[in-house]
Amino acid sequence: MTVNPPAEPDQSFPRLRAVPVTGRQRLGSGLLIIAGIALTIALATAHPSGWVPECPTHRFLGVYCPGCGSMRASHLLLQGQLTDAFAHNPMLIMLGVPLAVLFWGEQFMIALSGRRIAFIPRSAWMAWAALIVLLLFSLLRNLPGELGDRLSPPEHHEHGSSA
Repeated sequence: MTVNPPAEPDQSFPRLRAVPVTGRQRLGSGLLIIAGIALTIALATAHPSGWVPECPTHRFLGVYCPGCGSMRASHLLLQGQLTDAFAHNPMLIMLGVPLAVLFWGEQFMIALSGRRIAFIPRSAWMAWAALIVLLLFSLLRNLPGELGDRLSPPEHHEHGSSA
């Protein structure tokens, strides 16, 4: 059996080199992306029901996923309507917003100090706990009765949907 020598690298294309990115550049890029998303959500329309797509899980399976109502909740939150945002997706307001603030706080501190500072514990049990909380929330918001009605997005109640 003959072994062929390794092929010479193709020199017709220049090699790409990784350009080092500083923590401040990473933070600045992330903040610009977040600001752009927030501005788009906040200014897109005064009443989001006309432009927010329906959740594919709810449309095709007829159940509310943990994210159902998050776009409308984000829109309302960015306009300062905390109570209405909470009605659309309480999980986003209770866990999503604080975790986002902690995450960006970590990134800010990394950019300033250059050291890793963990505000949010990262471990396998935390990932499992988060998954269990999301699954329980999804289960509870799909139960018939008052609890399911309170946890499901309100636009489905206004249109007479009982899912």
